Amino acid sequence: MRWSGPAKEELRSPDTQHSLHITLREGFHGHTVVIVVDGDEVFRRSGVTTGPRVAVTDTVELVVGRRLVQVMVSVTPGDYVASLDLVVPAYPHLAISLVGEGTVSFEPSARRFR
Repeated sequence: MRWSGPAKEELRSPDTQHSLHITLREGFHGHTVVIVVDGDEVFRRSGVTTGPRVAVTDTVELVVGRRLVQVMVSVTPGDYVASLDLVVPAYPHLAISLVGEGTVSFEPSARRFR
C-alpha cells in the first residue's frame, strides 16, 4: 500500500507563514494579467510584456498562511484561464508563462528563478 501524502484538509489547515514568489516569465505581449491566490486577488496589471529584451519581469512576493494554496491566473486578450494547487513549503517559487495559442504554463520550483 502506498502512502499518498497528507490529506488535503491537513494541507489546507492554517499553520505557519510561508513566502510565495510568483514570476511572470515568458510569452506575455501587452497582456492584462490577474493572479488570485486562495480567492484573494494579489496581482492585476495591464500591458505586461516579458521576454529576453525586457530587463525586469513582473513578480509577486507574498506570505500565505497555508501549506496548500490555489493559484489562479487570468490573462487577456486571449482569454487564458488556469489554476494550480501548490504546496508552498516544497515549491515557494512559481513561474507563469504563456505558451503557443491558449496555454498557460506553471513551473513550480524549490529554488529562485534567474
